[in-house]
Amino acid sequence: MKIAPRYLHKSLSFPEPSAEKAALLSSLEGAPGLVLVDHVEPHHKGGYRVLLEVDQVLLDDFITHMDAQGWMDGL
Repeated sequence: MKIAPRYLHKSLSFPEPSAEKAALLSSLEGAPGLVLVDHVEPHHKGGYRVLLEVDQVLLDDFITHMDAQGWMDGL
């Protein structure tokens, strides 16, 4: 299943955009159900829009993982 969330960190502020992107990519590593990170781009409202492919069966586990890592979908 392809999804394209806009991720924002709930509590951390980053000194520069590259640090935020690196932290996001680190959180995505090993996320349950993640099949592919296709594209990561800055969003004009802040955070990053990420085009992902996630195994639909593990979607809830994926969302729980990202939430536990401090990331929220900024839609």
